[in-house]
Amino acid sequence: MSRSTLLVFLICFCLALPLIDLTSAQIGFTPSVELECEAVNPSGTLQIDVGPGATLIDYADCTASNPNAYTEKISIEVTIEGLSYSAPGELTIGPNSEVDFQVTIKADTGMQRSTHNLNIKARVEEAAGFPPPNIAESEVSLMVDIMQFSGVSVESVSPIITLTSGSDYNIEFKVYNEGNYADKFLLGFSDASRDKLEDEGFSISYPTPSYEIESGSAPVKVRVTIRAPSDGSDWPINSNGVHEKKFTATFIATSDFSCKTEGYCNSASVEQIIIIQQEASETEQLFSGTAGDNQLLVYGGSGGVVILLLILFVVMKKRKGAHN
Repeated sequence: MSRSTLLVFLICFCLALPLIDLTSAQIGFTPSVELECEAVNPSGTLQIDVGPGATLIDYADCTASNPNAYTEKISIEVTIEGLSYSAPGELTIGPNSEVDFQVTIKADTGMQRSTHNLNIKARVEEAAGFPPPNIAESEVSLMVDIMQFSGVSVESVSPIITLTSGSDYNIEFKVYNEGNYADKFLLGFSDASRDKLEDEGFSISYPTPSYEIESGSAPVKVRVTIRAPSDGSDWPINSNGVHEKKFTATFIATSDFSCKTEGYCNSASVEQIIIIQQEASETEQLFSGTAGDNQLLVYGGSGGVVILLLILFVVMKKRKGAHN
């Protein structure tokens, strides 16, 4: 072998030494990451309250671990539809170490009750300062529940009604579901109102004592059927010469969901005024001072005749005594 050939061989051999060493060093060089996440709720899911005044957030506790003998740089990727989140975008984990972090999910006030999939992924972006030779990642999936809350409001279609004694009437109310999911509402006058009306002679019935209403839908009209007292002869007489009495009743709509789940009964109420009238006789009107002008003239004229007769009787009696 010539000297030139031997020199070229030695140069090539020396240049190849670092490559051989690097390849040897990469034996067993396999970056990896381990990710664990769990909800803080015992149910195992994130639960977010979105009712008025709620915090609107919940979070998962996570731990990313590096099982290798070199430092790794990890990226954190969060995927969830319809909700916002906050989480660290990148972590640096030392050899055989772990890092704790939180992923916080935020909802909007009044969101509809729903369930969302939450995916959290950790990926190795650098190992020992170099891009990893493999795809090294770990991911966890959790569920996020937007919790139901109750809400209700109610209004009277005709806040003041005037009826005649003994008549029937359907009082109508509008009930609104202001919660974030379908709910059943218990309907009717308050116990105190019902007892008072029945004591006064009213008859009350509820064609629909409860009603299920979808969230965000148009209000549902419900009615209470009443029969007015048949006798109001002992009621005061108004300026129109009519027996009249006013009653006030409280109508209540109560969320069934709140009573069963929220620890209290969420209700809304409205006052309903019921005026009952009954015709008064002419004599009742006279003694009440509400008779018409013509009637007063008639009664006044009759009274004058009676007085004149009495005077005439007294005068004649005196004259008769004088003659005797």
